[in-house]
Amino acid sequence: MDFSRQRAAWTIALAGLALGVVLLAIVARTERPVRIRSLAVLPFANLSGDPEQDSLADGVTTQLIATLSKIKELRVIAPASAMQYRKVRKPLPAIAKELNVDALVIGSVMRTGARVRMSVRVVQVDGEKQLWLGSFDRDVRDLPAVEDEAVRKIAEASHVSLILNPRQVNPEVNQLYWKGEFNRNQDGEEPVRRGIQYFEQAIQKDPGYSPAYAGMALAMPAWPTFMRRRATSCQKPRPPR
Repeated sequence: MDFSRQRAAWTIALAGLALGVVLLAIVARTERPVRIRSLAVLPFANLSGDPEQDSLADGVTTQLIATLSKIKELRVIAPASAMQYRKVRKPLPAIAKELNVDALVIGSVMRTGARVRMSVRVVQVDGEKQLWLGSFDRDVRDLPAVEDEAVRKIAEASHVSLILNPRQVNPEVNQLYWKGEFNRNQDGEEPVRRGIQYFEQAIQKDPGYSPAYAGMALAMPAWPTFMRRRATSCQKPRPPR
């Protein structure tokens, strides 16, 4: 009788152990981090409602693609292919299938005064699982640092390694940006024109310097207003017959 009870106890214990092993295997499989091997950064949305800020959104998108492309373990879709999806309304799985990627990076950006707001999310296409969601509200001068921070978070969510050194900004580029900002904030046609020129020079020297795109986005809307005023002032009244 004691032997039968002992055998039954051992049987129950072994069954419990087997069940525990099975459950652990299921949990381990469920919680195993999904490694992303390819992704596309879709064109960031411009939330300002001002078409002139599209250049800022495109600048941020292009910079994220350029930095993520440095990760050898990750295949990143080139800007020319990704930019085709600007304002395209398609299900995310359909876009991912067309681009043949595991994940999509979706975001938005808006500049208000000296502040820039950016939101980013990483979506794994299989199951449309959100891997990471982040938002930033910083001074526009900190935009390069914000972009680098977003790239680090995207890499972490994709479970790939990334060594990213702080971006070094050419002092001359920084000075051109601040000259552009100074002139942009002045009244009159000529200061705005000079501001745009300074921003263009900064972009020419460093195409990845996103604050210059942000400055350009705010300066450009004022330019047509000055041109219309000039056209109106140049119209001479016809002499009476």
